Amino acid sequence: MDRTANMGLPQLDQNDPWSVEDFNNSLMQLDKEIAHRGINLNWYGLSSDNADNLPHILRAIDENPPGTTFITPYSPAPYKIKGTIKPKSGMKFLSTEGAVFDSSEFNGDLFLIDNVDGVEISGVTFIGPATPGYSRAITISGTSKRCKVKDNEFRNYYGGAVFVNASRNYILHNDFYTVNNKPTPSEADFGTIHISGDRNVMIGNIIRDNDYSGISLYKASYNIVQSNEIVCKDGFGPGQMGIYILSGCSYNDISHNVVKNSGNEGIILNSNDNYGPIEHNIVSNNILVNCLYAGISLEKGGSYGVNYNIVEANQIASFSVPIPTTDTSHGIRVNGANHNLIKGNIIRSDRSRLLVGIRIENGAIANNIEGNQIIGAARGIAVTGEDVHVQNNHLYDSFELSMRISYARNGIIENNTIKNSGPGGSIAMGNDLHGCVIRNNKLDRMPYDEVGAVGVRAMLHSNHIHTITYQGTATLVSGMAAVSTVAINPDNSIGEIQLSYLAPAGVAANRGALFIDGVFKESSQFVIRSTNPNDASTVAWRIIR
Repeated sequence: MDRTANMGLPQLDQNDPWSVEDFNNSLMQLDKEIAHRGINLNWYGLSSDNADNLPHILRAIDENPPGTTFITPYSPAPYKIKGTIKPKSGMKFLSTEGAVFDSSEFNGDLFLIDNVDGVEISGVTFIGPATPGYSRAITISGTSKRCKVKDNEFRNYYGGAVFVNASRNYILHNDFYTVNNKPTPSEADFGTIHISGDRNVMIGNIIRDNDYSGISLYKASYNIVQSNEIVCKDGFGPGQMGIYILSGCSYNDISHNVVKNSGNEGIILNSNDNYGPIEHNIVSNNILVNCLYAGISLEKGGSYGVNYNIVEANQIASFSVPIPTTDTSHGIRVNGANHNLIKGNIIRSDRSRLLVGIRIENGAIANNIEGNQIIGAARGIAVTGEDVHVQNNHLYDSFELSMRISYARNGIIENNTIKNSGPGGSIAMGNDLHGCVIRNNKLDRMPYDEVGAVGVRAMLHSNHIHTITYQGTATLVSGMAAVSTVAINPDNSIGEIQLSYLAPAGVAANRGALFIDGVFKESSQFVIRSTNPNDASTVAWRIIR
């Protein structure tokens, strides 16, 4: 008897007809092979004509073993579902043709993957309720692991579409539209994708038109959030955030994501009183565009700290956001957070939108601001706090002032390059500084300087200003100076000052390149090196010892 090439089924022959047994065996073999490749849910009564397809899907799950693959064929009309689907381990729900599951008339979890492993949902379009209330497309919870949600599309769903309260699962290459708009207050912290678990992977998702957070993590560690794109709903809504990292999150990798048009932060690490600190996370190589409050924010919002995180090699741009009425627009903001590294970020603005490139404030301790490039901010870097180290940064075209240090303890400001500062000066030091060292900074071209390249104001204690290099070409008007210091405490000192000031000859002494007025230590060297041939008329100082 001849048999088929692939499945080995008996072929009909006039001289050797099939027996009933042969026929039945062939049917069973064919049925088994088809089932292995996937069960068509239409066989169980799934139809776009049904008012509710839940009973048909539940029967298919009940009558098949774990590991079964279900295929949902395309239908011009959606499949309505008004209840919760609970898969068995290893079950797959696939649609290669983009079938639509419509749960818009049901508030709850459409898929509840609870304490099962290896479930996969792929290729389906989900439509959720467009009215307030609890609704999610997929929840993964309990001990569930190795589950995959990939290549799906989600629309609507108040309070988020995918909720993972489990570990070692995958959310990959999904598209979300108008999800997480106006959730109830208890759910406002949950993102379009929300993770509360460890070692989950979120890669390549696209989120559009969200009113609240795009991706959120809470009590979550060692997760990967990479290469996602979040574009918030037009209008810069007050609740919008791109990626929201809440308390109890550590060792997460937040990298290569894009966030645009957020009314609040692009990426925020924000602790509270509820769970634990936010530590050792890496936020790197992200692109944040037009985030109204901050591109990236590290904020201690409660009793737990935001410490030992790395914010590195991100690009932050602010060009078309509304100008805020208060001083709230930041490239990177560190508020009460400690021991964080802010390194190698590029922050750009059009000299009218971004108020502060990097701000350290509210008692922040031992943060390192290193190798960043800030272009076109009102203030490049603003620092209050203790033990801050600001080094090797490049600040260009600050239209108010380049750097301001005030209410600081034991800070080190060194090896920074500053060009084209605004009228507030290059390095302006305000009240209540103690033990700060300002050294080896290069200051270049300040055509509008009023305070000075280095403006040191009152209430200075135990600070040292050393090796200031200033290069300028502008003609200073009366009362201006390239380096201007006013100190009232004798424990401050000044070291070497290098000038390359090219003002024309005959400028009056009170328009000098250097103006020092105050009480300083006897050890102050006041070594002044100048390439200006008109030193006698352009360098002036008054020293009180």
